Amino acid sequence: MNNLIKVESTAIKGVAYENKVMTIQFHRQADNRAYAYFGVPREVFNKFTSCESVGRYYSQEVRGQYDSEEIELYNTIVTVL
Repeated sequence: MNNLIKVESTAIKGVAYENKVMTIQFHRQADNRAYAYFGVPREVFNKFTSCESVGRYYSQEVRGQYDSEEIELYNTIVTVL
């Protein structure tokens, strides 16, 4: 998986995209949980990383729209665009 790109959000820590899989890591208390969303078009990822409200875009355009599974990330480096 590519490194996560940091996004401006109180709910979402970072996001990555590779081979139509978008990975989103959420801000949570002492864990490193993330979700992989499958079949996500590149355009959705591009809009996600550049929109005004990442949380709103996630709620309206990603959550419930793609197959997903919870994953655990290890030693992930969050990078800035």
